[in-house]
Amino acid sequence: MLETRPGLLRKVALVSKALGIVLLIVGVIGLIAGLTAGGNMPAIVTSLVRIAAILILITGVFFFVILYAVGDMVLVLLGIEENTRTMREQLARVASSSSRPSGPSGGRSAGTSSRAASESAASARRNSSTESGEEAEQRATEQARRAAEIARRSGQEQESSRES
Repeated sequence: MLETRPGLLRKVALVSKALGIVLLIVGVIGLIAGLTAGGNMPAIVTSLVRIAAILILITGVFFFVILYAVGDMVLVLLGIEENTRTMREQLARVASSSSRPSGPSGGRSAGTSSRAASESAASARRNSSTESGEEAEQRATEQARRAAEIARRSGQEQESSRES
């Protein structure tokens, strides 16, 4: 199984966001410098400097939005990759535990289903460090519910296949 830990991509995302913030600050400084410059200059030069200052601010804001969005997009893609890997591992674990008979009846017990659900919730809580607490708790609960549903269905399928 290929395990990747994309630390470099996280750094790229953070550098992109930081560079966006720096360019926004440079744009604001350029605006301030342009609006305060031109005391002894002719009126046409002063007005051109002010127009240039406004264009510098607009450019800084534009690049800030682009770079910050790129950084966030990389982080979102990394989150999707991590959640996909976690779900694949959880489904493989549920599938492997459901393929083995767990008792005399051969079906899954309620304790096994709840254990899989609690493992799923714990895993989801670990993987949601970038979310707020409430969002993470909701995601963990939803993942635990899904894992329990998968485990329940798997147990029902095994019982029905053994009965026939």
